[in-house]
Amino acid sequence: MTKPVMFEFFSGSGRMADAFSKIGFETFTVDNAYRPEVVNSHFSLDVLKISKKEILLITNNRAPSVMWFGTPCTGFSVASLGTHWGGGFRAYVPITETALLGISLAKKCLEIISWFPGCVWGIENPRGVLRKMPFMPNHFLQTVTFCSYEDKRMKPTDVWTNSLWVGRLKCKNNNVLCSHERAPRGSKTGTQGLKGSYDRAVYPLSFCKEFASCYSFINKEEGVKQ
Repeated sequence: MTKPVMFEFFSGSGRMADAFSKIGFETFTVDNAYRPEVVNSHFSLDVLKISKKEILLITNNRAPSVMWFGTPCTGFSVASLGTHWGGGFRAYVPITETALLGISLAKKCLEIISWFPGCVWGIENPRGVLRKMPFMPNHFLQTVTFCSYEDKRMKPTDVWTNSLWVGRLKCKNNNVLCSHERAPRGSKTGTQGLKGSYDRAVYPLSFCKEFASCYSFINKEEGVKQ
């Protein structure tokens, strides 16, 4: 039997692809950096330049059943909002190349999704400015906190997905019932205390396993509303 295909774009550690591999998918990871420790079939590609033809060439002409996009957060981070965005209160006008690149990458994710309307997809980005972009399909948006998945960081995270997956109940700041590491702005704890972007972007294993286990379609014919 031919295995269904799963792609993880901006894959970093490849944890989401690993979770799908364990439930029987043939998985492919795409990133601009080569990571020999990633066990899946890995391709070092510029996502902005990738084409539908190139994806089908990788899969031997099989459409992906699942695609996951760990969209870079550099231009959308709340911590750097004043650096990359202007225009006044809640205007969110990009004023740097970093912000413009972030917009281009997010739109490319939606373009790739539109190529495969029968595909289950997810777009992940730490909660920030991306949710304010008018082109994002916010009717597919839900927010989780990684401490709800046994991570030491709270890390509120946005997930846009057409899957039937529903994330765990969100935690709140100063929740005495949660053991997540307190990380006031400017401190060296939580996500901001991790040294590199690679470590900051790693998903909790239970988050990946939960999303993979809920592999399902929502309204396949509808695709992405833009």
